[in-house]
Amino acid sequence: LLLTEMTAWYAAQGMTLLDALDALDFSKVYIMLGVNELGWPKTAQFHDQYVQVVDRIRDGHPGADIILQSLPPVSAKQEAKGSYVNNRRIEEFNEVIRQVAEETGCIYLDVAEAVTGEDGCLPADETTDGVHLNTKGCGKWLEYLKDHPVSLHDGT
Repeated sequence: LLLTEMTAWYAAQGMTLLDALDALDFSKVYIMLGVNELGWPKTAQFHDQYVQVVDRIRDGHPGADIILQSLPPVSAKQEAKGSYVNNRRIEEFNEVIRQVAEETGCIYLDVAEAVTGEDGCLPADETTDGVHLNTKGCGKWLEYLKDHPVSLHDGT
């Protein structure tokens, strides 16, 4: 389910994305959250907020598979800036996401594998700004998802 246009429509109606999801019928939802939260001082707060999102989705769709995706790394150029948006912090957040998946019975999918270069960073030609994926990076992410189908209900 691609939510780009739908998200804009629901936002215009004064609905949050979680409200919009409640209005839809689906059996699987993929979540990638955390890049904008890297500046939060405590990972415990991120953990608790992430669990609330999972619980909210599960309340509206108790039979749906919920797949929590890892955050991709940042580029070497971004890493060199020395900001809080760095690969060490991303790995800390990915560990929290792994914990949330285990605690909530969700699937953890390490999509970072698809866009991590040999140096452990996001390749420069796969990002627009050192943090966000460009078309090439998104293509690798999509191929990874296609190559790694998951479900709690059918054993894959």
